[in-house]
Amino acid sequence: MKEPVSLTEEEEYELTRQMDIVHTAVFMGQNAAFLGSLMCSLTLMWTRGIPTAATDGKFQYWNPEYFLSLPPKSRVTEKLHELWHDGFMHHARRGDRNPHMWNVACDIKIDLMLEELGFTFDKIPTVLKWWKDGDVRRYIGWMEEDIYNDIIKDMSSPPTNYVPDLQPITDPKLIQEVINNVIRAVQQSKMSGHAGNLPGCAEEIISNFLRPIIPWERHLKRWMEDLQDSRYTLKRPNRRYENEIMASLEDDFGALSHLGFIFDVSGSVNDDQERRFASEFAHVKRRFRPKKISLVQFDTIIQDVKEYGPDDEFDKVDIKGRGGTSLVPVKGWIEQNKPKAAIIFSDLHCAPMEPLLVNIPVLWVAIDNHSATVPFGKLIHIGT
Repeated sequence: MKEPVSLTEEEEYELTRQMDIVHTAVFMGQNAAFLGSLMCSLTLMWTRGIPTAATDGKFQYWNPEYFLSLPPKSRVTEKLHELWHDGFMHHARRGDRNPHMWNVACDIKIDLMLEELGFTFDKIPTVLKWWKDGDVRRYIGWMEEDIYNDIIKDMSSPPTNYVPDLQPITDPKLIQEVINNVIRAVQQSKMSGHAGNLPGCAEEIISNFLRPIIPWERHLKRWMEDLQDSRYTLKRPNRRYENEIMASLEDDFGALSHLGFIFDVSGSVNDDQERRFASEFAHVKRRFRPKKISLVQFDTIIQDVKEYGPDDEFDKVDIKGRGGTSLVPVKGWIEQNKPKAAIIFSDLHCAPMEPLLVNIPVLWVAIDNHSATVPFGKLIHIGT
């Protein structure tokens, strides 16, 4: 916690008066119910222990000279920037990431969002101004975790002129307090009828983080059990395919007769993701023992297909490909080979797949891409 600054009565009056104008702008602006609730949960502190402004989820710190140096509209922008750090639960989501580089990724996310909403950055030292290549706007729509993974490849630390504003917190009780503040703000926003007005993917980000995390193995087990409960027989035909006879999902002994396990081997997939894929393939093969499991590698074409029975040995994947990414050949392989179900492992940095012409359950596993969506099937997210 920073030390509060000693102010004269006149200085405190002027700072309070000017900050009240900023607070009024927040209460009267977009997302007022959500941000207003968050703002009321924070304690404002004037301090010279920081050069600009910062937050630790409990206190919002402001350097008084910096605050007075900003034009009125920029004060609102800076206030919103700090509030969105708390709103997006950036303290709770950092994990074991480099705190300064995580701060950079979160600043990029917030400032791109605020810029898109029309806020001004006059005299604010935003990351949008010093970004090394001038291409920071390519991160529009990215999640903070994905921005972090991308920038950490080229930068081990922020530039010397970067001013961090996320005060690190490690106390689990304080982190939970930050999360509880967001929960209350979301509830307040919904009660006011304005929850759907949160900008961009804000509501989805918050909802996904607050939702209990279910491990991949439990997702997979539940999905496979659902498959075993779904018996495509003549007694219960799919109405979408009234003129077709669909094959049974399982054989007479309850085992899945053919599973397609399809892996993205494009250039965007890294070594850690490859190892994760091989590990999960081995787990599926050992745990569920399909009668046949096809291991399919793809980038812009089907690069390799290997078939395994329940007792065939498997130790590693020999990666082939490293081109771009396209789901067109995957669609073609599924429609031609008609497995009883398919699991598609990919970072999903590509155009979505067109609807299948066959009625096959699909489980999409988006690896290290929390913003990915799919047009059909079941989607889960995992990381490396």
